[in-house]
Formats: sequence, C-alpha cells, structure tokens
Amino acid sequence: MNKELLNDAEWLNSMYWDEGLFLDDVAELADCSEYILLKYMRKFNIPRRSKGEAIRLSYVRYPEIKRKASERAKLQCADPEYRSHLTKCMVEHWKNPEFRKRISKSSTKKVKEQWKDPKFRKAVSKAAKKQVEKQWKDPEFRKIVSEAAREHLTERWNDPEFRRKKSKLASEVLLKKWKDDKFRERMSGENSGTWKGGIQYEPYTEEFNEEFKESVRVLHNRKCFLCGRASKKRELDVHHIDYDKKNSVVSNCVPLCRKCHADTLYNREEWHILLEEEWSNFLNSLEMDMPE
Repeated sequence: MNKELLNDAEWLNSMYWDEGLFLDDVAELADCSEYILLKYMRKFNIPRRSKGEAIRLSYVRYPEIKRKASERAKLQCADPEYRSHLTKCMVEHWKNPEFRKRISKSSTKKVKEQWKDPKFRKAVSKAAKKQVEKQWKDPEFRKIVSEAAREHLTERWNDPEFRRKKSKLASEVLLKKWKDDKFRERMSGENSGTWKGGIQYEPYTEEFNEEFKESVRVLHNRKCFLCGRASKKRELDVHHIDYDKKNSVVSNCVPLCRKCHADTLYNREEWHILLEEEWSNFLNSLEMDMPE
C-alpha cells in the first residue's frame, strides 16, 4: 500500500476526476483495495461520481458496453407495456422539483457544449425540420399547436412591456429588410399580401377635404370609433365604412386611430358589416340623448 500517494489529496482528485479513472484503476496504482481508497477519499472530502456519470464514463472508455446497452434498450422499448411503464415512472419523477431542476441543469450544460459543433447544429435542425413537416400534415396537430400558440401570445401580449419590446424589434427588423431592393419589390404592389388591385391609389373626391374630416372628428368627440382612444400627438384618420372613396358623407365616415385603421386593411367585408352595425348603434344613442 502506497501511503504517500493515498495521503496526496491532489493526486487522488486528479486521478479520479481529471484523468477519469475508475476506483479499481486508482486502487491498483496506489497498491491498495477499493475499500481503503474510498476511506482516504472520504478523509479528503473527494466526492464520488453519480451512477449516471459512472455509466457515461464507462460508455466512453468501453464502446462495447455502450453498444450492448443500446441494443438491450431497443429491445425493451419495442414492448408497449415497457414503454407505458417507463412513461409512468418519468411522470412520477417529474413531479419532484429537485429532479426537474437537476435534469434541466444537466441537459442545458450538455446541449450548450454540443451546440458549439456546427455539424451537431445542422443535424439537429435537419431532424427537427423533418419531424415538424411530418407532424404538420396532421390537421389535429396543427389545430392544437395553433391554439396553444394563440393562448400563449395573447397572455403575453397583455403585458405592455412585452408589446413595446416586440413592436420595437419588429420595426428594427423591417427597416433593416426594407433597405434590400429585392425585399421591397417582393413586398410591394401586386406581390403584397394586402394588394387590392391598386384601389388605394384611387383619388378622393373634392368633398373629402380637411374641413370635412374635422367635422367627422368633432361629431365623435375626437375619439377612435372602434377603441375609444382620444387623439393626442396625431390627428385621427377618417375611414370610409364601405371603402368607397367617392362616398364621402358623414354617415359613411368614422374617425379611427392609426392602429385600428391599419386593422381595417384586412378582412374588409367583415369590417364593413361591423362598422355599419356600430354606426347604427351610434345613431340610436344620439336619438336617445335628444330631448323630446
């Protein structure tokens, strides 16, 4: 028994952890039994590997063990009863916060190291894309994912700080992309998703002047007809309910804030019906307020 080596805490720690030797390897070098070696490791507070760490190390040093373990696992997973049992066990374990924390920490550290390898990133991305494309063909899967994403985004969108950050980021990205001639060409004119045959370029009538717009704003107390927000820095836009620029009459025009006006660019038929109903309700409220 080589007591000089056993009393050298730095050597013991280096052999076991840095060099990755097993207990029997270190014990052989120190010319002692594993029991004696463990006694000295406890004396110097040198921790032992966990079961998982020991298994991973054995796979690295002895590929044959890894191959046999992999084959055995494949045979076991082919059995539906075994898979069901495995799932139940994992669910029970996952209820323990400490277990979740330990697994998450270990997984994060491992993935960070692997993600530094470009080949690993490419392989993972390719496999993920293939899996998603396969799942996306299932209408039920698309429905579940869409509903979950909508709920999550709606919940987060209620946070003003989140909205501010997302809006700022979207603006920065769009401004950067807009400098690209090909991007502008792809998103403009007939290539745009909001293209309506060029009707936005049709001229307004002479009646649709600043005096007329101001009368519409005053009629509605300078508040957005849809959301009710008052104008502050910018005058409210005046929107044609039936989208006909030639029909510039008070009963066909309403003031809208910038956001609501942008929303009305899409689903025009639905907005037309909604605004007509709201205008009818507005007229009824005026009649009720008038003295008999």
